[in-house]
Amino acid sequence: MSSRFNRGRPPEQPGRHTAETERLVKDLLDRTRAETTQAENKAAILLAGILAGTGGIAAADGDKLISVSRPWYTTVPLWAAAATILAAIVCLAAAIYPRSGTRTDDRLATIGYFGDVAALGSPLELHNLLSEPGRRVQDVWIDQVWQTSALVSRKYRLVRWALRLLAVAVTLAVITVVLATA
Repeated sequence: MSSRFNRGRPPEQPGRHTAETERLVKDLLDRTRAETTQAENKAAILLAGILAGTGGIAAADGDKLISVSRPWYTTVPLWAAAATILAAIVCLAAAIYPRSGTRTDDRLATIGYFGDVAALGSPLELHNLLSEPGRRVQDVWIDQVWQTSALVSRKYRLVRWALRLLAVAVTLAVITVVLATA
């Protein structure tokens, strides 16, 4: 049965960990970590572009755009565009904000990332935890793949929302310019 149909179920033979399985888990973890970096890079580039663009508009007498004497039908789309840009900035900042908390659930019951290690009291405690009978390094890698995959999914979801918000902002900005020049 493929893994697509096996979601949430334990493997057929949970005690069997072969060298091939270990290699696959390591490879998946490496690819997932690379995907995290890629998601953060996309968010950082978009954030830098937005901030540079809004800074450029502000430097080019952007205060003239926000004039009290403008009619409401040009002011409302402008403020709506500004609000959606701000929301996009929040999404992108959340996508690149470093994860630093510790896990509170015991769903996978292993050390999965640096926050779990930092929550321990000493290196000896980490050694004892990783040396427990029946614990395999592969279990830690699997837990890391699980946590990192969830993190990457969240980052990409935030980037997608930011792009949607930017599309709305650009549309509103175009409407504002068309109405202001008509």
